[in-house]
Amino acid sequence: MAAIKRFKIGRTKIVLVGKYRYGKKEKQDHLSKFTEWSKWNLGIWFRRNKIVGAKNFKDPNKWGQNLVNDYMLGIDLLIVKGWINWNRGGMSLKVENEQKKKDMLKTDVMIYEKVATNLIKEGKVNLSMSEEDMLIEIHKETKNLCGSVKTRYLFKVDEDYCSDAISEIKERLRNEVESR
Repeated sequence: MAAIKRFKIGRTKIVLVGKYRYGKKEKQDHLSKFTEWSKWNLGIWFRRNKIVGAKNFKDPNKWGQNLVNDYMLGIDLLIVKGWINWNRGGMSLKVENEQKKKDMLKTDVMIYEKVATNLIKEGKVNLSMSEEDMLIEIHKETKNLCGSVKTRYLFKVDEDYCSDAISEIKERLRNEVESR
């Protein structure tokens, strides 16, 4: 079992971690793998690593020129481990659980299906519309259903969202025309 406390002072990010050897067994996440109880240790330790900084983070080609120091100071007391980790201007990636990713994908699929259904029911789309006009309607309806933050996420990050929504709308409209 681990207790983790994160906070930020200016550009300095600090993480405090404490672990107890006989705590409840955890799922094998990255923290658990890093802090396995394979040895009985007693002592104080220090580590310095290089991590990617926030400057030019969006350009992976410049990451090698943009490294900052990440420091760890820890203590091992046989059945208890604890450490403090800090860096100034470093980036940390949020590692998501695979199940959460699958759930997000399912809800995203449901979102474009709901958007298509609503647009067709309300008569806001038809087969003669251009894709640009459909995108405008899809954006408005997604914003109504999910809010502006989720809409920005879907339109900027999920490359397939717009094309899936357009394909879904066109397919449903064609099926509707053929059934008449």
